[in-house]
Amino acid sequence: MEKFLPLLLIAVGLSGFAYLWRLGETGRAAEAWPTAIGEITASGVDSRLRRGGGDASNREEYKALVTYRYSYNGVDYTGSTVSFPDAGYQQSASGAEARVAKYPAGSQVRVYVNPAQPAQACLEAGRHWTVWIGLALTLLFVAAGAGLLLGII
Repeated sequence: MEKFLPLLLIAVGLSGFAYLWRLGETGRAAEAWPTAIGEITASGVDSRLRRGGGDASNREEYKALVTYRYSYNGVDYTGSTVSFPDAGYQQSASGAEARVAKYPAGSQVRVYVNPAQPAQACLEAGRHWTVWIGLALTLLFVAAGAGLLLGII
């Protein structure tokens, strides 16, 4: 039972690392995807109360909701992914408002379209900086688990 926590930390860290790496690679691959002209159909900020406990609960979180349509090879699609990973709810209303201001409803945008799965698209190609932060955090989980397992910590 004493090895459970270290192994759990390692498993969670490796799983998170693999997930975030895949998202980052999708964003990087999007740089080479063909593009289509799209139109922003809706753009706004959503808010919700943060779940959890302690001082952080009942604080409002904000998310930019951007929806667009585009056509690829004569087929119409709708998308809502701005980048990989797409920003979720955050504590800053200004961050969500800035993203919404960048993509006002009715504006034309360049849409990066995955040619193998045209329903997968984004507006901003490349690895988002949050991928690097997430990868570093997941490696800390792995290191902590390994340290506990080896008796270093």
